[in-house]
Amino acid sequence: AVYATFLNRAFDQLLMDVALHRCGVTFVLDRAGVTGVDGASHNGMWDMSVLQVVPGLRIAAPRDADQLRAQLREAVAVDDAPTLLRFPKESVG
Repeated sequence: AVYATFLNRAFDQLLMDVALHRCGVTFVLDRAGVTGVDGASHNGMWDMSVLQVVPGLRIAAPRDADQLRAQLREAVAVDDAPTLLRFPKESVG
């Protein structure tokens, strides 16, 4: 997993090397949303607005641990489009 805010640094690779080639890559983003004491540079608030322009990108935000496991299994099985799973710093279940 990578902090949600730091995926912005890899936007070109995600778009040009993964999405446009319809590669089945799964990105797992930790610390989605406001992370509190980690500081403003670690808040994962912009990934959704930046990544919505990526064609074919599937985005999931599981509500609990069971959904996280299920959506991760589903994401890994996708072989013709990138998938992004994002979850907060705190426990999802």
